[in-house]
Amino acid sequence: MTKQQMNCPQCQQPVIVDVEQVFDLATDSTAKDKLLSGSVNVVMCPYCRYNGGLATPLIYHDPEKELFLTFIPPEMNLNAERREAMVGKLIKEVMDNLQPEQRKGYLFNPGSALTFQGLIE
Repeated sequence: MTKQQMNCPQCQQPVIVDVEQVFDLATDSTAKDKLLSGSVNVVMCPYCRYNGGLATPLIYHDPEKELFLTFIPPEMNLNAERREAMVGKLIKEVMDNLQPEQRKGYLFNPGSALTFQGLIE
């Protein structure tokens, strides 16, 4: 999880947000629960009290099920090149945390969820 400064979507004041983009069960046994809880990547503005989800790319990895999924929120309006760059960075982060013998074929062809709900399902 990293802290990032962004402008509140409602009042445009700068706020610090905890951002988690990689949900990897190989390194965090609570990753699935965090993702399903809806309590990650939430903007809470101290100025106007806005409380809502943050549009950010996500990767979900469950090595036991050989499940590797990406999600880029459509509201980010990214072109193909920018989407690939963002996903590539996140995939590299997952791969860097794996031992060479843990790197299997499914990791080189991640599935894509079109909606956040699709990722959850």
